Amino acid sequence: MKKRQANIISRRKPEILTTSCAKSLTKEVANAFYDMWDKILDDNDLRNEPHRIFNCDETGLNTDPAGEKLYTKKGAKDVYLQTATCGKTMYTVLFCASGSGQHLPPLVVYKAKVFMDAWSKNGPRNAYYSTSESSYMHDTNFEAWFVNVFVKETSSYQKPVLIFDDHNSHLTYNTVKSAMDNSIILVCLPPHTSNALQPLDVGVFKSVKSKWKMMLKDYLRESRVRAVDKAEFPKLLAHLWPMLIGEHMVNGFKKCGLLPVNRSQIQSKIVKRTSSSEDSDVPTPRKSLKKAIFQLVSPTENTSQKRGPRKRVQHTSGEILTEAVVLERLRQEEISRKAKKAGKIGKKGVRKVGRIGKKGQKEICLSPLKILNRS
Repeated sequence: MKKRQANIISRRKPEILTTSCAKSLTKEVANAFYDMWDKILDDNDLRNEPHRIFNCDETGLNTDPAGEKLYTKKGAKDVYLQTATCGKTMYTVLFCASGSGQHLPPLVVYKAKVFMDAWSKNGPRNAYYSTSESSYMHDTNFEAWFVNVFVKETSSYQKPVLIFDDHNSHLTYNTVKSAMDNSIILVCLPPHTSNALQPLDVGVFKSVKSKWKMMLKDYLRESRVRAVDKAEFPKLLAHLWPMLIGEHMVNGFKKCGLLPVNRSQIQSKIVKRTSSSEDSDVPTPRKSLKKAIFQLVSPTENTSQKRGPRKRVQHTSGEILTEAVVLERLRQEEISRKAKKAGKIGKKGVRKVGRIGKKGQKEICLSPLKILNRS
């Protein structure tokens, strides 16, 4: 078949597309986002100001040099590549760049509880370093980078715009408050649309990962297989930073249809879903039977008390976050989170004395302070 259809078909490595991404990126969602984006550009005179529009996103740089084929003796059964570690170490790096190709200092997140000064030496200019227990970025990490790096680096621009995805790690009350105080516009992309609307994902990260792998191979060869620990990582990142090509970021904005605005750029990435009985709302015998079985075997749930996942971003078609309504929503959520945290800490100090039994003993709850006073 390949030979017969050589002028029609080609064999290519597919790009992984999750089901959530395929379902979320629809024509209606894309049009709604572009309508909002058009209004932002017109209201703030950004059509010809690409240096005022930024996109940020994080990616993981691992220390595994494997993945490439090696030359070996024909017929050899075992082929090894010696490395310093198992290669599972990964460092989270937040990249940020403008529509004109300018890269801002990055944020590096290490997996640790206590930060060491040696982990921040000889890195890229003004880079910000932080830690988390999982090595993934949390909202406090992003907040610190935004306040200490992004606000300072863009202080000379009039109403800069920062675009990012809807992940919870990008949003806190203090982040939005700081953005509003410094006249920065925060724009959140629609959920699960980074593969089409995130300039860094579309135009930059592929080349970054390729350059990182080549540089990692050279480092391991020259250092005689020395581990890339936290003290060595900033030096490698400093070597990687001059290799970033600004034109890739410019092309990323162009391919996303953001600068210049071109809605047809992402049409090929919108998956056309064929209607089926499972996806449609039309009742069928199969769906009715399935519903009846679930009602029979599952207890009726109280939907009014059922708690869904927390969503800091409310709109499925993207959202402008630097607004008073969003700020108040985040303030209320911060208060709720602190109250729940205080409640959990309080429960650990509760001591139960006695029990309700035949003799009529009552359950008494004493706080640690009251226990000390009684003793």
